[in-house]
Amino acid sequence: MTKDIKKKLQEWAKTYHCADFIQNDPVQFPHRYRQKQDIEISGLLTAIMSFGNRKQILKKADELHGCMGASPYQYVLSRRWEKDFPAEEKRSFYRMLSYADFYSYFERLYAAYSRFESLEEALQVYSGLPI
Repeated sequence: MTKDIKKKLQEWAKTYHCADFIQNDPVQFPHRYRQKQDIEISGLLTAIMSFGNRKQILKKADELHGCMGASPYQYVLSRRWEKDFPAEEKRSFYRMLSYADFYSYFERLYAAYSRFESLEEALQVYSGLPI
C-alpha cells in the first residue's frame, strides 16, 4: 500500500468511522445490535435498500427495523415476515422494492438460518469469493 493510499484511507476512517456520521447514515441500523445474526440481517437488508434519497432510506429502513423489533434474527425465525410482507403484495415498500421482494429476502434468510448458524457460515459452503 502506498503512502498516499494509506493517508487517504486514514482520512476516510476519521470522517466516516465515528458516531456523528453513523447517526445520520443507514449504517446506524446494524450498529444497533450485538448478536452476529442480527447484525448480518440488518446490514444486508439495509444495504439492499440503500439507494436514492438518504432521508427516505433512513425513514424506510427505520420502518423495516420497527417490524423486525429487538432481534431481526428472531423475526426471521418466527416467520412473522409472512404477515408483514405478503408474497402476493406487489405494492412498493421502498422505491422499486415491493413487499413481495422483501418476502423473498426473508424467505431466503429463513432458509439460510434454518441450515446454518450465520450467513458467514452459509457462504463458506461455496468455493471462491462470493460476489
